[in-house]
Amino acid sequence: MNPRLPFLLACLCSFSWSLVAEKLTPVTFQLDWKFNVQFAGILVAKEKGYYRDLGLDVTILPVDPEMKVVERVVAGTNWIGCAESSVLLAARAKGHPIKVIGQMFQGSPMALLSFKERGLTSPRNLVGKKIAIHPDGRKALELLLANNGLSTNQLTVVEQEADLTPLLESGCDAVQGYTIDEAVKLELAGKAINVLRFDEQGYQAFSQAYFISEEFLQRDRRTVERFLAASGQGWREVVLDPDGAAGLVIKRYAPGFDPAYQRASLRRVLQLAREPDASDWGVGFRPPDPAAWGRIGQRTFRAGLLPQVVSVCELLDGPISGFKPTASLCQPAPDYPWKSQLHGEAGEVRLRISVGADGLADQVEVTGSSGFARLDSACRDMVRYAWVWPPGPAHDVEAPFEFRALLAGKLTVLDQYRSQGGIFPPPAYPTSALRIGENGSFTLLVTVGTDGVPLLVEASQKSLKFEIVRETVKHVKRRWRWPPGGMHMYFVPFEYQLR
Repeated sequence: MNPRLPFLLACLCSFSWSLVAEKLTPVTFQLDWKFNVQFAGILVAKEKGYYRDLGLDVTILPVDPEMKVVERVVAGTNWIGCAESSVLLAARAKGHPIKVIGQMFQGSPMALLSFKERGLTSPRNLVGKKIAIHPDGRKALELLLANNGLSTNQLTVVEQEADLTPLLESGCDAVQGYTIDEAVKLELAGKAINVLRFDEQGYQAFSQAYFISEEFLQRDRRTVERFLAASGQGWREVVLDPDGAAGLVIKRYAPGFDPAYQRASLRRVLQLAREPDASDWGVGFRPPDPAAWGRIGQRTFRAGLLPQVVSVCELLDGPISGFKPTASLCQPAPDYPWKSQLHGEAGEVRLRISVGADGLADQVEVTGSSGFARLDSACRDMVRYAWVWPPGPAHDVEAPFEFRALLAGKLTVLDQYRSQGGIFPPPAYPTSALRIGENGSFTLLVTVGTDGVPLLVEASQKSLKFEIVRETVKHVKRRWRWPPGGMHMYFVPFEYQLR
C-alpha cells in the first residue's frame, strides 16, 4: 500500500476521534487578509467543529489595518498565522523568531492585470508602462523583472493599496492583483483581461504559508500539529462541497459578499491549494519542502532582496518537514521519494558541488548515478537549494548518498514502517459485528504527528454506519504508532471476512 496515495476526495469525508478534555486549548489564527473563501478550509474546520474535536478552541482574526501579521503572531500566546513566503523570508532575515510549518497554497496567485487591448502578455511588454503595485508587492515585482533581465528603472511604478481604481480610472496600464480575487471580479464584470502570473515568469513563492513563533512550537508542538491536522480536514471538506463551503463563509464571515464571486474565487483557490501531482497531502496543507523553500530563498537573496541568506534550517521546522540538520551546517539529507520506495528503486548517488564564496551551491553535478532519475533529482535538488556552507573561498566538494530498499518485493504502508520500529497490532473482529454478520473492506486515512502518534483518523461517512469501521478507527487511534519523523498522511486498507 502506497503511504501517500492520491487523495480520493470523492469518497472521503469528515470523521475524527474526539478528544475528551475538560478544557480546550486556546489558539488564535491570524489571517493575512480579510475573511473570504481563500481561507475556506480554516473557516470550515472551525464551523464544523474539527478543531474542537482535537481539543482546540480556535479564534480566527482578519488582518489588522497595519498588516503587522508577523509581529502579532510573535507577540501573542498560542498564535499561528499565514503569510506570503517573501514576507516570512524577510521577517526571518530581520531576526523575527518564526518557523514555517506548512502551506495552504502550493504556489502564488499574484499577477499583473491589464485590459487585453493593451497587449501586456510578457514582462518585456511592461517597459515604459505605468504599473500600480501594493506596498508589499514591490520586491516581488523587482524579482520578476530581474529574472527577465529588466529593472524597475525601465517602467513607472506607483504604490497603491489593493484596489482596481488605478486600472479602471487612473490611467495605469496594469495593476497588481490576484488570480483568486481581482481577476475574478473583472471577469465576472465582463472585462477582457490579460493575467500576467508572477509564477509563470520566474517568480516562485508560496502564499498563505503557516508560521508560528519558535517559543510556541518548542513549548507545545502537539497543539500545533493538531491545528494543522484539523485544518487539512477542513480543506478536504471544502473539496467535497465547494458551493456549500462558499455559502458557509458568506453566511458566517462575509455577509453581503457576492455569492457568484465567492464560488468562482473558491474554484481558483482549490487549483492553488492542490498538490501539483495530487500524490501527497491532497489539498490545503502540506509540510514545507526544504528544496522548494531553499530555491525561493536563494533566488530572493541573489536578486539583492534579502540582506543575508536565510537557510531552510533557520526558517523551517525540521521535525514537521522531516529533516534533521547537523549541529554546525544546514545540510538536510535528501528525502527518499515515496514512489522510489514503492517501486524498489535503490542505489548510490554521488554529487560534485561547486560552492560559491557566499556559501551556496553554484553548480551541482551528478558524477555517479543511482540509475533512477527520481533518486538523482532528490539529491541534486536538496543540495543545490537547501544546503549552505560557511562563506569563504569558492571550492568544490563531493557528497555520496545511499538509498537502500526497505523491503524486497511489494511495499506496504505497514511493512515499511514496522521495519523501522512501527507498532501496528491487528484489530480484533468486533463481537457486535460478528453477531450481526457485518463484513467487507474499507480504507482509513490516518494523519500522523512527528511523534508517530495518530492525530486524526478519517473514514467515509457512508462506511461509518458499520460497527467494524467505527471500532477499527478507535483501534488505530489508540494502539497504532509510527516511527517518529515528519508529519505524514497514510491510506490504510482493511478487510473483514466471515468464515
